[in-house]
Amino acid sequence: MAIIIFIIIAYFLIKLLFGNKRKIKKRRPAFKKLYELDQIQSITEFEQKMIRGMFAENREIFVTAFVNNTHVLRVTATIGSKYKCRSSDNIYLWGEKATKIGAARIRQYHNHPDVFGRSFTSRIDKDGHRELKQCVEQWGIEFHSFLVYKSWFGGAKIKKYY
Repeated sequence: MAIIIFIIIAYFLIKLLFGNKRKIKKRRPAFKKLYELDQIQSITEFEQKMIRGMFAENREIFVTAFVNNTHVLRVTATIGSKYKCRSSDNIYLWGEKATKIGAARIRQYHNHPDVFGRSFTSRIDKDGHRELKQCVEQWGIEFHSFLVYKSWFGGAKIKKYY
């Protein structure tokens, strides 16, 4: 009988001392910080870094760049699942945000992970483009959507779509 009581007390002591400790997850840096997209830089330099990041992640990624004629001024980015993604920001505030920072255009990029060089836009891609375009054009901001995918011959392609 004493052994059973000892086992029960030991069990509760172990649970009390060690049982409720949760592993603390280390949060990884945001996509835009990890691939150095969160700084003012030329559009060309920005696109090279963004493509490298998209291919390294191998998931759909939604990147929005607020740009003037030559440089990226601000970026938002969201990593989605293997097959879908959307903006995590309030898209209805993009026009106002662009105006405040002096951006003339918004360039929205998303990728299709490498599945036979998925170079075609889906109906969802096109519907999303139309919705986003309506949100920002009332502010006098140009809006462009781009699909990023791996080329059949290596490298990357960026294709504008409507």
